[in-house]
Amino acid sequence: MKGLARWTAVICGVGLLYLGCAALISAEKSKFTTSDKAYYADERTVSFVRPGLVIKILAAEDAADGKITTRVRFTDPRG
Repeated sequence: MKGLARWTAVICGVGLLYLGCAALISAEKSKFTTSDKAYYADERTVSFVRPGLVIKILAAEDAADGKITTRVRFTDPRG
């Protein structure tokens, strides 16, 4: 009887492991990887910034008091 209880526990454990793996595999995947900047942004920000947005730093100045001033141009090919 002990052998039957042990096998039942093993089979239940394997079944739970299988269900856990299936749940992880079927989870929604992000379209971004950890090497993409959009991976770290929230969904609202990603949907606001369309692909193709170009950010260009035109000038950067560091004042004596430690204040940093930059001129930046944002362009969007879609207007």
